Amino acid sequence: MNRKLILTVFPLLIIILQIMPVQVKPACVCIPVDAALTNVRFDDTGNYNIIASGVGLEGATSGDIQLNVQGNVVAAYLYWAGIGTETTGDSTVELDGVGVSVVDTYGPVDWYLDGRHYVYVADVTGQVSSGDNTYTVSQLDMPVNNYGAGIVVIYEDDALPLVRIVLLDGLDGFWFDWGSPVGPDSEVFCFDFDPASVERDANMLLIAGGTEHDDRPNEIYTQTGNGAKPANLVTGGALDGDYPLEASDGSAWDTYSQGVTISPGDEWLCAQVESIDNYEVPRGEEPLNGRGTSALLIATALRIPIQLD
Repeated sequence: MNRKLILTVFPLLIIILQIMPVQVKPACVCIPVDAALTNVRFDDTGNYNIIASGVGLEGATSGDIQLNVQGNVVAAYLYWAGIGTETTGDSTVELDGVGVSVVDTYGPVDWYLDGRHYVYVADVTGQVSSGDNTYTVSQLDMPVNNYGAGIVVIYEDDALPLVRIVLLDGLDGFWFDWGSPVGPDSEVFCFDFDPASVERDANMLLIAGGTEHDDRPNEIYTQTGNGAKPANLVTGGALDGDYPLEASDGSAWDTYSQGVTISPGDEWLCAQVESIDNYEVPRGEEPLNGRGTSALLIATALRIPIQLD
């Protein structure tokens, strides 16, 4: 190519580059789901324990989470959620004034009117320490409504018994009086494990967002067994009735924990949240009909002892 042609083509290339749209990489890869919690965030066996705490942030952009970690931190995850728009959530949350890096985003998923659900997950292992500490979550500003934030920590101590801990997460809405996929109940979610010849006392953790107060009834059903897993549990025995999810961390966030007995030979534990439309008088109050809980499951974990020979 001669010099004259180069001088002609080069300015044209500059003009073309200036008018071409700039391709900006999105801040996260969003996974649109409204299904049972199945994504495995953590699965390991050791001398472990798992703790979690959260803060409801409806009407607020910051709040404190108290955690007492009685061992060496193995893994820590920050979850936050709320209602955004079709294209916008909020991935710019800070922990103790430091921005966190989102590792997964669930949503946007249709919710109510033009609202869309978003759940964010960040690995904050390097920002969580042993001991009794307060962690401040800030800069949470979902376009429509904040739900809250929570931290899950797995820690290790040689004095602890040998256990297996499985942490699952995702986005599973349960909207009272609505049809599939968002309601009325959550999907059945399950943990698989090796059977043992002895009875074991396990612990199940649930994290929920969007829960409001203690007059929106719900129940949590569980079943353990082997062979085929159940497709629906709301006709089984309730693990804890009278609205166990009741914005225990403040509106609109719940960190819920409950012991579960694993019988000899059992190979799985399944659970489901029901949004109830009718039940008998709770806690000495008037009956509440037609006001079932509408919220979403964000994460669940199982801590199950390992049988030693």
